[in-house]
Parts: sequence; structure tokens; C-alpha cells
Amino acid sequence: MTGPPLYLTDTNYGSWVFPMKSKLDKIGAWQDVTGKKRLKEEDKPDDKHLDSNHLGHVSQSLSETEASSGYPIWQLLKHNYAGDDHISKDLALEKFLELQYIDSTANFIAEAQAINHRLVSAKVGLDDQVKTSMLLRKLTSSFQSFRDVISVGCANNTVAIMLN
Repeated sequence: MTGPPLYLTDTNYGSWVFPMKSKLDKIGAWQDVTGKKRLKEEDKPDDKHLDSNHLGHVSQSLSETEASSGYPIWQLLKHNYAGDDHISKDLALEKFLELQYIDSTANFIAEAQAINHRLVSAKVGLDDQVKTSMLLRKLTSSFQSFRDVISVGCANNTVAIMLN
């Protein structure tokens, strides 16, 4: 099952990075991107498939030598979109606080995982116990017994494992 392509924007680095790493690893390109392996000249991709906005940003920010390797490009995009500043921390925390259980457990878990990754990427200092407690409070009353079991500590890291 394949969904629509996930394009990198100013606001979606957290949800973009995991599928990209996974896709690159699946096709054997992750080592090329991280600079652990160099591509042969005949294996290099065509320029016609590159995003012109990001290509322009890369060419303005990196030297030609750096721009020919995947690792500096990856680091540049990570630096620009992951952020380690107050704005990214504030946005990540805001998304976490706005999280609501709406329709299904699967959707809630997927959304919680994406938001947790965003919190971790932005280096928001919430430990797992605080995040677990806050997530449990977002569940509906039909999950009361589950909340009680987790809160008492019978299943120590259930929510932390779910988030990772």
C-alpha cells in the first residue's frame, strides 16, 4: 500500500524524515546519503527529478564538492527543517498539547508517534513519564481501566514503547 508522496515543507520535517530514511534504506541508498558509500558516476540520478526550490537552496548553501555528496545535503536540509530553536520547540509542544483522541486508536497512536518524533527532534525536554501521563489524559473515558493500569505502573513502558 503506497500513499501519496510526502514532500518536504517548512513544517513537516518530523513526519518526512522517518519515511525518507526507511525508503532510502529499502532501496539501498541510505549509505550513499550518509556519505558512507560513494556513487559511481553511471549510478548518479538525473537532475530532472530534483526539486528546483531545494536544489537552489542547496547550490547556494554548499560548495560544488559538498553538493555532490548526499551527506552534506542531508545535514543542510535537517538543519533547516528540523530546527533546534525556540520556535520548533514551541510548535512541537503546541502540537502535543493539541493532540486529541477523535476516531480510532490506530490514528491516535500514529499521530502521537509523529508528534513524539517532533518533540524529540526539537529537543523538547519532556521525559517519557510526563508524556505518558499527558497522553493518557487525552484518551476518552472508555479507556479508564487502561489508564488506571498504566498509571499504577503494571505495564511500565507500554506507552513509551508505543511512541518509539
